Amino acid sequence: MTSEQWETVPVDKVAFVHVAPNGALTVGLLLKGGRQIALGFSSEERGKLLDGLLRTKTALSGEMSVGQAAEVTGFDVHTDALGQVVLVMPRAGDIRLDRLAIEPGLAQNLVEALTVKIDELRQLNRHLRSRST
Repeated sequence: MTSEQWETVPVDKVAFVHVAPNGALTVGLLLKGGRQIALGFSSEERGKLLDGLLRTKTALSGEMSVGQAAEVTGFDVHTDALGQVVLVMPRAGDIRLDRLAIEPGLAQNLVEALTVKIDELRQLNRHLRSRST
């Protein structure tokens, strides 16, 4: 079934978003004309919904073909209670993305890889700025 086969009802406002402990999602919407509706998604359907929503940011790279990626706007970092993994909880706006549980050695590798890529971006930006002046 294609989206053209469905009636589109404009949303005036997202009233609330609630994620239950089991991962289920409930979204309350205020529709144009004053109607209200709450949509409930199982954790599996929530994953499909978020995946679709987060594929709206195009990522470009010289080493990669055009793809889709969520733009991370913030994150929290914690350790688990047993001290076995680093927990990274990224956000895209108000949407919490899937948690990452990373073993300490791999977390160190991630930090090193990010440091290298950040340095590469800085060098590229300096180069681009020098060419534009």
